[in-house]
Amino acid sequence: MELRRPEAIERDILERERDLAYRVDACESMRADIEETDAFDGGRDDRSRRVLERDASWGRLTNGYRKGTAYRALSREESDRTRVRRELAELRRERAVWSRRVPVGMVEIAALLGYGADAPRQWKRRAILPTPAGSVSGTPYWWRADVLRWALEHGRTRAILPDDEADAYTEENAA
Repeated sequence: MELRRPEAIERDILERERDLAYRVDACESMRADIEETDAFDGGRDDRSRRVLERDASWGRLTNGYRKGTAYRALSREESDRTRVRRELAELRRERAVWSRRVPVGMVEIAALLGYGADAPRQWKRRAILPTPAGSVSGTPYWWRADVLRWALEHGRTRAILPDDEADAYTEENAA
């Protein structure tokens, strides 16, 4: 399991939130334009309606072909909005790894940081590992967020992507 640094996650969350706000506004605007077009078209005859359909410079949608195009564009925009919402939810789950108070033992620490099962025992024996948050039935536990912060401070980051790799990772996913 590879983890990204919290700063990179926060940066992506802010970017997705701005993108989502833009897409929500765009969908509302497109929907309003379409509903405005659904209203009575002013009793224009077919010939004047065709002239208006050809003249897109006036800025309003007309009945017919352009309205169908608008519905397709709205559908694409709503799909994009849904995709951004999913990405945002995933990023928030990823951020929770760093912030939720989840107890972890030595086996979980090894898996979380990408080391063998014996490494956390050696760190504890050498007094490198931080003081446990507590113990259950004599078995020590630490808070996951504290272990992750300690790992960054002490260079035990095999499974945590450096900032430059995290940026490359997100650019690959965007493409």
